[in-house]
Parts: sequence; C-alpha cells; structure tokens
Amino acid sequence: MLFDELAELTGHRNAIDGRIVDIVAEIDGDGLWGSTGCRSISALVAWRTGISPRNAQTVTTVAERLEDFPRCTEALREGRLSLDQVGVVVERRRRGIRRPLRGVGVGGDGDPVADGHQARTPS
Repeated sequence: MLFDELAELTGHRNAIDGRIVDIVAEIDGDGLWGSTGCRSISALVAWRTGISPRNAQTVTTVAERLEDFPRCTEALREGRLSLDQVGVVVERRRRGIRRPLRGVGVGGDGDPVADGHQARTPS
C-alpha cells in the first residue's frame, strides 16, 4: 500500500515538474525573466521555486530543449518520467552521446519504455 502511494505521489510530482518546465520555457521564450533582476533564467527558477541551483539548471536545460525531445517531455508531463531522467537524456544528447540509456526509463532515441519501475501516471 505504501509503495503504491509512493509511486502515485511520484507520478504527481513528475507531472508538476513537467508543468514547471513548460512555464519556464514560456518565461524564457518571452524574455520575462530579464525584468526580475536575476542574472539568468536558472537563477530565477532557483529563487522562485526554492530548488538548488543545479536542479534549476536541469529545469532550464530541459525547458530550452522542449521541442527537441517531445516524447520525453510529454512523458514528464504525464508523470511517467522524472525531471532527472529527462535531464539525463537532454544532457547526453547535448554532448553528442547517442548510446542507449539503460536504467533511466528511456531508450536511446528518447522514447519512454515501460520498464516496470516508472512512476504511476497521475489520474
């Protein structure tokens, strides 16, 4: 019972992170962060969300590449993948690494795969 609740809550958290990524992409795309006095979009994200600068950078990196990874970001919005999992895909592709990503819930081409360890999709 606790494991099921943990999986369900994690799916909700993943979906929330997906919405945060969408919001950050819109703020960045519209240039709205410049009027805040923050030095970067990731500094704004860290300040407004209370997350670490490293996690804010992951949010920002994924937000900047939404259109490049539509299946991964959709799975994030649906709660099937975590921000960390999508961040790994985006970062590896940025560096030109194309080997399959085993153990992070996605295939080498960025497709979500059902591996039995993903969070439950929020209902």
